[in-house]
This record gives sequence, C-alpha cells and structure tokens, in this order.
Amino acid sequence: MPKYNLLKLVQKTAVALNVDSISTIGETDESLDIASLAEDVYYEIISKHNWPHLSALAQATSSVDYPNYLRLPEAVRRVESVRYNCIEIGGTKPIYKEMKYKHKDDFLATQNLLDTTKTNVVLCTDPSGVQYPVYNDKPPTYYTSFDEEWLAFDSFDSSEESNLQQSKTQLIVIREPVWSSTDEFIPDLPVEAFPLLLSELISTASVTLNQEANQKEEQKAARQTRRMVGNSYTVNNALEIPNYGRASRK
Repeated sequence: MPKYNLLKLVQKTAVALNVDSISTIGETDESLDIASLAEDVYYEIISKHNWPHLSALAQATSSVDYPNYLRLPEAVRRVESVRYNCIEIGGTKPIYKEMKYKHKDDFLATQNLLDTTKTNVVLCTDPSGVQYPVYNDKPPTYYTSFDEEWLAFDSFDSSEESNLQQSKTQLIVIREPVWSSTDEFIPDLPVEAFPLLLSELISTASVTLNQEANQKEEQKAARQTRRMVGNSYTVNNALEIPNYGRASRK
C-alpha cells in the first residue's frame, strides 16, 4: 500500500461505510467526521509505538539568565539522549560526553550537599525562582528536569563560558508529528504503517458513525498492530515528557 493523503483515507473509509462519494474532506458532515476520526486514530497509533522515523538530532537552547540550564526545543515528545561538548580550555578537539540523567529528587538532594562557602560553588536559580547550589568550575556531568521544559545540569565551567551553550549540545529526540486537516496532507508514518492506519480508521468509523463493528477491519487492524510491534524498537530513555499539544518530551 502506498502512502495516502488525508482525502484518500477519507474516501476509502467512505466507500467501506457505503457513504456517498467525496471529492474534498470539507464536502459533507460525514467527510469531516471521518477526517476528525483519522486524526484521533493517527495519534493513537503514534502513542503505541516507538517510531524510528520520528527520531531526530536537535540542540537545546541556552539562557544567560539560567547558566546551568538548557531549554528543550519545540515539538519534542521525548528525549533519547543528551550530550555536551566538554572541550578543555584552549582545546580544539570536541569532547562530547553523554550526560547522565538523575531523578529530580536525587538531583536536588545531591546539589544541596554542596558547600556554598567554597569559591567553586554558586547558587543558581531555577526558572521557578527556587535556588540551589551548583559547581561553576567544571563541565556538566548529569541533568534532570523539574518542569519538563528546561534541563537542569549539575555544573558549568565559568572559566570557559558564562552559561551552558546551545552550540555545544547534541540531543537525540523523538519529535512530535504535526497534523493538518487538508486534502493533500499525508500523515507522518512509514509506508508499512498505512494499512494499519486505514484499517483502524475504517473500524473506528464503523463503530462511531454506523454504530456497528466491522469485524473484518478489526481483524486486519489487529494483524497490522502485531506486525508493527515487531518492527518497533526498544527505547531506553531518561526523561518522559507528556504531550502538551505543541510538544511532549522525555
């Protein structure tokens, strides 16, 4: 099966439901209902699997106001890994080190043990206004997130930089796909997942619009679901971030 645009998905579903022919998704109330169901089904499918095609490289945004913080990019469902260039002063060769994740409680407990009377320990402020101590004489080694928008790190090297730098970040993320309710929009799925999308859509539309189950499509959807589970991959991730509409992160 090729990749179908939204109009084609709606048309095929309409045929399965014995609905009048549709030339555009805005043509009838039924076509609009099917298109709306397609969006629901799509995001349900997206939520059930770890889709390799949604993986991407990204950079976090730095802030002069929060020197040990980096802000997650927009439209991210999950963070797979975080690396930072811990290049030495005067060095020319990048040294990207993977940052270890700490649960927010463990992170705060560890930071609160630091002695703020020492010259290499400073109080930094979270975007919420809460303060806690961090080292200011070494690159970061681990991180957490208190609000699932900012990444908080244990340290920064003030002799090298006044705050953590966007240009030194490497993130592997799972991006949040975008839906568009237009005829030509093609859902962001690999081609092998389109039979599942169509079967789930027909099955859902049969129950929702016709008040009757389509056993054939339910069986097809179940087979496709098992197939897609076999094709998905296992993810070890540190930070789960819920879907806020604009983004969800890890």
